[in-house]
Amino acid sequence: GKFFVYDGGYADVYTELKKLANGSPIVIAAWVISHPHPDHEEAFDKFLKIHANDVKLENVMYNYVKCSDKYGTSETIKPFISEYVKNTTNVIKPHSEQIYEFGSSSIEIIQTPEDFLPTAITDVNYSTMIVRFKVAGQTMLALGDAYDGATDILLANHGSYLKSDMVQLAHHGSWPGTVELYEKINAPIVLWPSCLSNAKTRYAASDHASLRKALSIA
Repeated sequence: GKFFVYDGGYADVYTELKKLANGSPIVIAAWVISHPHPDHEEAFDKFLKIHANDVKLENVMYNYVKCSDKYGTSETIKPFISEYVKNTTNVIKPHSEQIYEFGSSSIEIIQTPEDFLPTAITDVNYSTMIVRFKVAGQTMLALGDAYDGATDILLANHGSYLKSDMVQLAHHGSWPGTVELYEKINAPIVLWPSCLSNAKTRYAASDHASLRKALSIA
């Protein structure tokens, strides 16, 4: 009867959770926000502005460093949380190698912005927090918008430990990491957060060998 939410895009998360709850109270064990771009964070903002009193939000997890680009900034979430998140909700800044357990399920923190140190983060996507959910014995590696330098660090630090049952294709299938990354993850199920037209365009691109590798494994 509880849910994990990772980002949410621009989706109407409340409507989806209400369907899945099937009449039961909606309890969000943890809402994990990967990085401060609106196509990842905005669902959280809209959700709380409208439905803060309709659900029980137990934990919010994010790890932002001070960074911004033309798409978003890390500076807005603290005042937003102060205004809309209730004091009964735990606000957590996770760090790599931590594991948070929720009954028989868990969230493992695989990579946070600290893993870039001492290199400066020049692209907000590099600050993506990568986590692995474990639910009902199945693992799902959520890569957010990590790409290039971020996925290189991920692969160097973890290698075959990244093996998972499911993987969320990084950066909507646009520059989704290396072929070797998806060989190590070796997931038979790939979740592709993209509209169909963008997915077709990206799959047709000649420079997307890693995307093709991920799908060939699946």
